[in-house]
Amino acid sequence: MLMNLTSAMCWKLIARQVQTAIWINPENNSCLQQNAQQKLIDICDSKDKSKPSWQTPLRNCVEEHSTQKLPTKPERLSEYSVTLDKLA
Repeated sequence: MLMNLTSAMCWKLIARQVQTAIWINPENNSCLQQNAQQKLIDICDSKDKSKPSWQTPLRNCVEEHSTQKLPTKPERLSEYSVTLDKLA
């Protein structure tokens, strides 16, 4: 069942050992959109992304991935995310 869910969410299993598994997300939303057309998943309606993600009720849908690329790892140490900038 977990493999069916992660496949519908377009996650790719890259490593599995004992009771640990690692998945990665796709780089674009084409797979999510295709699976939504096939009624395998529901894509969430656009919402205000500035709201914090904690203490928010779960919804029965999948968020589309941001098209904004993350900074490289060294840059991430000194840059705040857009979400954190909005909170401060």
